[in-house]
Amino acid sequence: MGRLTTNLVGHWKRAVLTALSRAGYDLQRRPDPSRLAAASPADTSGLVIEFIGAEAVGKSTLCRALLSSGPRRWFYTRDLSDLALTDLDHPADVQEVLKELFLRRIEQDHRRNDLWVMSGMAQWNARVIQQDVLMRRRFPRGFLVDEGVFKQFAPEIARLAARSLRTLLRGRAVVLVDTDDAELLARRHMDRHATWKAEGRFKHPTSFDSLLSQSAAMLKVHRRVFEMVSDCGSPCLRLRIEDGAERNLAALKAFEARLCAAGAAAGPPLIREDAVAAALPLRSRA
Repeated sequence: MGRLTTNLVGHWKRAVLTALSRAGYDLQRRPDPSRLAAASPADTSGLVIEFIGAEAVGKSTLCRALLSSGPRRWFYTRDLSDLALTDLDHPADVQEVLKELFLRRIEQDHRRNDLWVMSGMAQWNARVIQQDVLMRRRFPRGFLVDEGVFKQFAPEIARLAARSLRTLLRGRAVVLVDTDDAELLARRHMDRHATWKAEGRFKHPTSFDSLLSQSAAMLKVHRRVFEMVSDCGSPCLRLRIEDGAERNLAALKAFEARLCAAGAAAGPPLIREDAVAAALPLRSRA
């Protein structure tokens, strides 16, 4: 009954926010890190599971499926809005690697002729990086992330040195959602563009052929990132959408259980990162 009530509240909340958005209002909640700090503790504390893969491959769907499959053990993407930059006391080595990724992306994006695309991407990239830094602080639960650094900066991460990559992987597991069907992703992306256009949200016009080419290229890039993560000995899981939602969720839940068991055995959240990586197999595939 409690979950049903929560689902109804969430449904009506989305409906109200959509109506306000269509009426021209932009409603934002003030960040409140204390809300996250006050949450009931879970054995996921100190961990991040980041989902990577090409656009429209189904990362968010799997994230939500795992989140709703049992007791609340994780914070999710929507909870990141409560993270606030309150001080600059963050790991220097992490900041240096994130700075390198950000500057490389700016160098690439500044060649774009479209000012709106370039400026919009710069704002989004900065937000992803800030959230990554803040997630590394101590909270009662870990985070499930479907729009994180490894997804957003995949081309840049594919060129990182192994030492820099290991810095980013501390306390992190990576799940690749993969497919051999680039055309399916392009069609899904076209449907999204149509929805956004109908809702009055500006989106840079893109042809099907362009989306197909982008999807095929990003599938390769994310596979390369996954191989690099595996080579570093970090916990990782590859799921294929062709295997079906039920099988993928079962594999994801088993991976989550092994990850949390290894983390619990390794001790306090802030010192268990290397032990978590060592306690899991090099590769884990569905």
